[in-house]
Amino acid sequence: EAGFFDAWGHMAREPDLDLVFHYGDYIYERASRPLGEGVVRQHVGDEIYSIDDYRRRHAQYKSDPHLQAAHAACAFAVSFDDHEVDNNWAGELDQDGTPPEFFALRKLAALQAWYEHMPVRRAQLPGPGGITAYRRLDYGGLLRMHVLDTRSYRSDQPCNDGKLKPCPIEAHVAPTMLGASQEAWLD
Repeated sequence: EAGFFDAWGHMAREPDLDLVFHYGDYIYERASRPLGEGVVRQHVGDEIYSIDDYRRRHAQYKSDPHLQAAHAACAFAVSFDDHEVDNNWAGELDQDGTPPEFFALRKLAALQAWYEHMPVRRAQLPGPGGITAYRRLDYGGLLRMHVLDTRSYRSDQPCNDGKLKPCPIEAHVAPTMLGASQEAWLD
């Protein structure tokens, strides 16, 4: 809501651009805010929760001609971050303290819409067990790209992202962003 997609239009006109790595926050889940004070276009509706909400939000973003031009001009390698689901989510937890079994439904709806709207392989299709979004992309012998999932397996952010003061040192000892299985795969 707070900006234009002009940068995508400039990227689409770059003659030597072959790949865009988009590492998340492709959409924002929050409710519509009034125009003005930095809001140049409004989201449709309130904060999004259902599969229809997420599909509508992706469609709204994809309706921008600059973003369409960028997708038409070159390949995208994509991952997701927090706003594709809910601000600051980590593993089975959202920022609002929703019971994990209810948040799991929202997360499944969000990731299904993400899968439907983003250029990803069939292997990233979400299911009842979640999604395996981390993967390796090889471009011949030229490039090997590791696309990571820094949300699904991560620990909750210590001390509410460091906002709770003082934050004891032991709160920072065990947290993970990748989780054990993804770390082992990457290793």
